[in-house]
Amino acid sequence: SYKAELFKSSSERFNEEIEYGGTEAEFHRRLESQGIAMIYLPKLKVTHNPEITESNLVEKARKQALATFKYDIDRGDNKLNMKSYQKSTQIWALKSSTNRGQYQKLLYLIDLYDWAYQKVIQEPEISLRNLKWSSYFWKRSKKKSIGRMVF
Repeated sequence: SYKAELFKSSSERFNEEIEYGGTEAEFHRRLESQGIAMIYLPKLKVTHNPEITESNLVEKARKQALATFKYDIDRGDNKLNMKSYQKSTQIWALKSSTNRGQYQKLLYLIDLYDWAYQKVIQEPEISLRNLKWSSYFWKRSKKKSIGRMVF
C-alpha cells in the first residue's frame, strides 16, 4: 500500500502496457528504485473471486509468465519462495473451502495455474494453442493421480 499523496503528487501510475499480470510488481520495483517505501499491512486481505474456466486460467498464466520476461519481474521460481508459496496457497484453499470437494478443486486450479506458468517460464516461445493442448494431458494425468474429483 502507498499513501494517497503519492498518487496526487506524482506522475507514477501502473504501466498500462502490461496486458495481464505483473503490473503491481513492476510498479513497486519502479517506485522502490526512486526510494519510495511501500507500507506493508499484513492483516489487510484482498481477495478475487472470478468466474474463470480452466482454459482462461491457462491463458492468464501464460500472459503473466510472459510479462515476467518483458518487464524483468521476479519469476517466483526460487525454491524457498515456492515452498512458502505452496504452503500459503494450501492454507488459503482450506480457509476458502466449505467442503473437501471444493478444497480439492481449488488446489487443482492452483496446480493448473502453476504448471502452465512454469511451462511458459521454461518455454517462453510456446504458443497459447500448444500450451492449452499440453494442459489437456496434464489435466488428465492430474485427475488420475488424485482420483475422482467433484467439479
